[in-house]
Amino acid sequence: MDYPSKFGPWALVVGASTTIGEQFARQLGQRGMNVVLVARREKLLQDIAADLRRDAGVETRVVAMDLMEEGAVERLAETVSDLPIGFLVINANLHTVNLFHKMDLETKLRTIQMNAELPVRLLHHFGAQMVERKQGGILLVNALSALAPIEIDGIFQATKAFLMLLGESLW
Repeated sequence: MDYPSKFGPWALVVGASTTIGEQFARQLGQRGMNVVLVARREKLLQDIAADLRRDAGVETRVVAMDLMEEGAVERLAETVSDLPIGFLVINANLHTVNLFHKMDLETKLRTIQMNAELPVRLLHHFGAQMVERKQGGILLVNALSALAPIEIDGIFQATKAFLMLLGESLW
């Protein structure tokens, strides 16, 4: 499949500095897509971007930012407003394991903010653009634990169940 023709020339990968997000960025670059790499750790992003330019011959843009900060999604959208984002990978998440009654409220709310509210904000902006262009793809990275309860992981699982249902509904 010709990814740039099907989706558009640019992919935006949120949570691109390590593990799954890094691999999605690398795989999309190998498929000919230019890649915007978003995460907090600029050095890791710069290294991945250099690899992509060298190995895949694609353009890259590094956006080092904490998406949990107030107005971060709007700043990200402005930073890439000159690029037709055709493929969105939402990989960033927060995962803290503990019994519900032993986890502090701030951790619970931050997990909900990162794993549910942030994807909604990103989808609101970038997904709407894809619908208007009638071209694009969205990948919501999830976890199998969204399918069954585990007593020490209720908040995380709840946010991933939300993400699963949201993705299915949008599809």
